[in-house]
Amino acid sequence: NQGLNGDLLVEALDTAREGEAKEWSPEFLESTACHEAGHTILYWLSGWWSPEVSIVARADHGGGMRRSEEETKRESLTKDEMLARIRTFLAGRGAEMLCYGVEKGLTTGAGDDLEQATHIARQIICRYGMAEEFGLLSVPELFKHAEAIGSPIYQRISEAAGKMLEREMEKTTKLLMDNRAQLDTVAKALLEKNRLYRKDLESLLPKRT
Repeated sequence: NQGLNGDLLVEALDTAREGEAKEWSPEFLESTACHEAGHTILYWLSGWWSPEVSIVARADHGGGMRRSEEETKRESLTKDEMLARIRTFLAGRGAEMLCYGVEKGLTTGAGDDLEQATHIARQIICRYGMAEEFGLLSVPELFKHAEAIGSPIYQRISEAAGKMLEREMEKTTKLLMDNRAQLDTVAKALLEKNRLYRKDLESLLPKRT
């Protein structure tokens, strides 16, 4: 009863924040489960447990994976940790491509993820001085000015960010392939329960140090 009451409370809170749950086709739910499982697996591989991952569709999204509050509020990150965040964002697209192939795996569900990954890549390059080819360059305001779009430095940073994303996507795909059994396990559990909490993930995935 406590578990049921807890689920009802979460449902009520989510409904208040984001609206009523939507009914989607089995095919959409399957692709969403694959997508969110991809995020969850790469997050787990980076050393974190998601507090909650869901395929309950509301508003303009089909589900979501919540990141740990401890991880999101960290005051300082290494370059490797920022790259791990990029891979987590790319993993939804990567998982869909792995499950459905290169063509059918290209869906609009990754739109927000790609924006977030691109933002982090640009920060690595032009805010935190972590890109070798740009040294200690810091021009964080560059992408806020429309007139800068045609400038050579804007083009160079955009090209470098694109290459960074390509490299991290290759790594993401390899990690998902190496952990395909875990990916399928989480996706299957999501289809069965619609929502998984950390305790569920801990029972499905081995502990990582």
